[in-house]
Amino acid sequence: MNRQFALSAMALLGFAGAAGAADLPAKKPPPPPPPPVFAWDGFYLGGQIGGGWARDNVSSSSPVTLPIIGDGSVSDSGIIGGAHAGYNWQFGHLVYGLEGDFEGTNLSKSSNCLVQSMVTGVSVTPGGCGQIANLASGDSFRTAVPWQGSARARFGYAFDNVLLYGTGGLAIAGVETRYTELVSLLPVIATRAEPTFNRTAVGFTLGGGVEYAINANWSVRAEYRFSDFGKPKSIDSNQLTNFAPASPAIKIYHSVEENAVLFGISYRFDTSPPTIAAR
Repeated sequence: MNRQFALSAMALLGFAGAAGAADLPAKKPPPPPPPPVFAWDGFYLGGQIGGGWARDNVSSSSPVTLPIIGDGSVSDSGIIGGAHAGYNWQFGHLVYGLEGDFEGTNLSKSSNCLVQSMVTGVSVTPGGCGQIANLASGDSFRTAVPWQGSARARFGYAFDNVLLYGTGGLAIAGVETRYTELVSLLPVIATRAEPTFNRTAVGFTLGGGVEYAINANWSVRAEYRFSDFGKPKSIDSNQLTNFAPASPAIKIYHSVEENAVLFGISYRFDTSPPTIAAR
């Protein structure tokens, strides 16, 4: 009898324990770790291509009143392409960096608007030439920017793998100006001269862009920049064959400005491990 009672009591206690355990809340699994935040630190190398439109601002000065000379401008457009390299440092969402780039371009433009020579003695202002005179002899010039480069600082704000940035610094370019002069000797005879002047122009560049990181190493970007290639170097009119050598020299200046939109791709070598976002 006592044995039956003990077994019944034990069975009753086991059933009550199981029922109580069923009423307890289930233990939740631990929350997943927060997603990593992309890190922009490190050295990178890449290439870019795009388009540019430039303006050659032509001006002149003369120690004499005549001829009447003034200024004007010609615009050109073309393709720009090259390579870039740089290094980023990241502090929280802020990204600082240094970058250099070098491009080749086919920016060039010819114009029949040329500062008049002392020989003509009359100022001509044809349509589209501003105050630049168009020589009756058919003289013209061509301005080209075969290469350019820059050394810049970058400052941006990172939204994980998206970086908005501004950039600015030193700009340098090769500027080539070629004059084509037709000198009439007789009504049926003309001689042709094509003096060319090359200079390395130094100025500044400013712009900004957006960069998107595809993964830990590769990123793509779109960037706009304005470049002013500095104070122009004067060309002495006596260096041109169609100007009277004995006349007071007319100083001719070519100052080039450029707007460019570039699309690029970069590969980062020294990638830092992603940091964990705080919750």
